[in-house]
Amino acid sequence: MSINVISSIEITTRLEALGLKAPPLINAVQAGESARKTATENHPSNAGGILAFLATVKAVRDNLVPQGWAVRCLKNLEVTVSPDGSHGLIVTGGDRNTGIEGVDPKSRNPKGSQTARFVHNNQQFDFWPDTVAEPESKELPPNTWVLMYFSDSQKEEVRVELSLPIAIDDRARISEWKERIFLGSFPSGSFTPSPDAEFDEEQAIPVVRKSTQ
Repeated sequence: MSINVISSIEITTRLEALGLKAPPLINAVQAGESARKTATENHPSNAGGILAFLATVKAVRDNLVPQGWAVRCLKNLEVTVSPDGSHGLIVTGGDRNTGIEGVDPKSRNPKGSQTARFVHNNQQFDFWPDTVAEPESKELPPNTWVLMYFSDSQKEEVRVELSLPIAIDDRARISEWKERIFLGSFPSGSFTPSPDAEFDEEQAIPVVRKSTQ
């Protein structure tokens, strides 16, 4: 059910409608890949993926917050929300189908209940586009996009897309998309990333309540 946006003119126009531009998004993923490379064999096995995620989110916000986008953490899910509140953006790693036309990618890791809520909210607005519906929760933007990336060690490239999810499969991975905007790829260099253990972006940074006793 994916609607693919392919030509450079279409990409620029579609991104502008969302208040976004391609170069800063690609630069954010590049910052994440640079952070991934700092993980050593003495780090935990999922460190590379976590470092890439954290750096990508930061770089996205470094660009968007000065433009009026808002930083929000909703039940441990990091979301960056447009100035008018009409859409949000989250970051995740994808599988090897990321950035490739004609095949639907999935998120690399299983997602938690909060991501599922965001995806369900997208689905509501997808199937009834001509109705004014109340979102599942007023804390959720009507649509939430995913900046997704995949580091392909075989092709030595990192592929990037910005896509609108509408379904999660029985393994809790984002699996179906209303729209996919292909942002291209960049060389990953001589670095070959080691396989990262799975982690849930909703729980990448644990929050511990301080005891009052």
